[in-house]
Amino acid sequence: MKITIEYSAQIRRTLGVSEETIDLVDSQSLHDLILHLAEKHGQLFKDLILDVEGNLSRMILASVNSVQVQESTSVDLRDGDRVNLMSPISGG
Repeated sequence: MKITIEYSAQIRRTLGVSEETIDLVDSQSLHDLILHLAEKHGQLFKDLILDVEGNLSRMILASVNSVQVQESTSVDLRDGDRVNLMSPISGG
């Protein structure tokens, strides 16, 4: 199944790309995708998006098909889904 991942803010700067499409085996969750991306993109990316327990960091916002995912990344993905990962920008 093909999933398109959009990267925003600091994640985009870290990876140097704003979007990629990957093939996953059927019946994957958002959490499975995040772990796959962490392994694919290396330690700097992993440190940015995962907490010490291997879950999505509370500092990262995730959405699937423009619907923000709240707290749990157990959302099942389907062919053609668009996932957005963003680190919020703050400052004053």
